Amino acid sequence: MTISAVTKKIKASIHKRKVLELIYQTDDGSSMYFAVAPVCINEHDGKLYLLSLNQNNSAYAFEITRITELDEYWATFSLSDEFDINYFKNRLFNQGNHINGYIMIENNLSPEKLRKKLQSIESDIKAVVGPRRKDDWVDIPADIDREKLRDLLRSRRNCLNMLFRKDPKGVEHFRKVNDLLRILTDRMYKKGARIYRQYLISGRDEAFDDDFMIDADLRFVYNYEESIAKLGDEEYYGSDFSYMMNVIYDLCDAYAPCGASFSKSIQKGDKPEMSDKELELDNDMDKVYHGELKYSAPELEGIEICNAVNEICVYDNGYSIPDLLRMDNFWCEVKAIYQHIRNQNGEKFNS
Repeated sequence: MTISAVTKKIKASIHKRKVLELIYQTDDGSSMYFAVAPVCINEHDGKLYLLSLNQNNSAYAFEITRITELDEYWATFSLSDEFDINYFKNRLFNQGNHINGYIMIENNLSPEKLRKKLQSIESDIKAVVGPRRKDDWVDIPADIDREKLRDLLRSRRNCLNMLFRKDPKGVEHFRKVNDLLRILTDRMYKKGARIYRQYLISGRDEAFDDDFMIDADLRFVYNYEESIAKLGDEEYYGSDFSYMMNVIYDLCDAYAPCGASFSKSIQKGDKPEMSDKELELDNDMDKVYHGELKYSAPELEGIEICNAVNEICVYDNGYSIPDLLRMDNFWCEVKAIYQHIRNQNGEKFNS
């Protein structure tokens, strides 16, 4: 992209208060993904920078010539009336650290302040959703403002992710869950490939099989408090994890499973002797670089984040990293689906 095209897009997003997604080229030539609220464009030391804030209120200054891709995200943002843009610029350029070619200042809220803010947010969530039922289950009322609830859950996630960054054992716990979900995803793909090969070997049932497919998913299932692992750091975080994860689970119930998934329909050219990769049934998503979470928690740098973790913690479902670490009930399912599709005349039709 040309610098004029980038600056034009940035200025438009600043005017519309739209969050930007960008791909940024770092010092070593690799690329990093960011989603930021653009505040302004500023010249410094002869270079033009995009000055921005992320969801945790960390400040970033990106050299515009290094932005290789840029697009508007669905979310909007606002700045408070007290926001001092000149102070923001001066602090960023005078106090920020140069990291991989961009300048960053982290929000330095103490764990005590973060915990207090978190508990205030969770009180607001409970006021919106209401108390547990007698069987200790939380149902989200049908008539509540769901967008307001999602906004509160996003704020809760931001607080918990910032607390995670100060947790001395957080990264150790993260590695354990990340490794587990990678192993479970591998098993799911291998099981799907085994079933698919068995079908290729046994052959099509011409009397019934209009289509055949493998459908698989790996997801967290909330099943009361026993679904939440106790890690010994509950007091540090100060969250009512069981209640909140119940709310998020119920809110996401109408959506696709939160975790790893794949589908594979029968293909005419497939043969049993083909490899999992040739059949497109190898765990290729875990070979993709998932760096979005490292944007919220740079402490995870150096860890190959698996697709299931990325799906759980990055996308707009409300789960934070500390929520992920407490998930203790993962459901892995592989289905073989035989489809027979007919109209009222008994004729096959395309669904």
